[in-house]
Amino acid sequence: MGTHLTDLNLASLNQLTSSDLFTLLHNVPQLQVLNVSYITAWHDGHTVHIVQQAPHLRELHLEWCQHVTDVSVTHIANARNLRLECLGLTGTAMSSAACDRVDALPSPLPNLQVLDIRGLSYIADADLFAFLKRCKNINRELVHGIAKMPTSLPHFAYLDLSWVDDVMTTDIAAAVSALPLLTIKGYFGDLYDDSDKYHEH
Repeated sequence: MGTHLTDLNLASLNQLTSSDLFTLLHNVPQLQVLNVSYITAWHDGHTVHIVQQAPHLRELHLEWCQHVTDVSVTHIANARNLRLECLGLTGTAMSSAACDRVDALPSPLPNLQVLDIRGLSYIADADLFAFLKRCKNINRELVHGIAKMPTSLPHFAYLDLSWVDDVMTTDIAAAVSALPLLTIKGYFGDLYDDSDKYHEH
């Protein structure tokens, strides 16, 4: 693909085979952004390969890659030189039945700012909240089923509740009070005010 390539979007290109993906992602040392969401051929071996090939990777979108498991997540978390800022795992095997414990989540990732793990309905809210509190640089979280808002995160600015149906309005009120710049997407409760703090979308 070229040693100077920095951004690559292959999302939904399901004509690509596993072999094609390995070929495309060979020798891309400057790659910073990779989107392979919805590619059915992508699996843990490709994740391991790209983490090794692209030490400058900042964004990795694996959404709806159904053959991605916690093997990928563990390899990402253990890559010493990786400075990943954005990681999308919704629709992977890791974000469904394969992930029923908080230690399967991608930690430590000290530079992580955006984490999409919608579908983690198998992890208890308390465990998920405790995990989020350790991710001090997170500013955008896309989760499912969390009962409390992570108000202790200093950079937290965006929360997607599109798939959530059990969040209390009191929790949202507390979050907005603690985080006045917080943007909340997908909440359709009955708690509103004139300042439009909730920025509903």
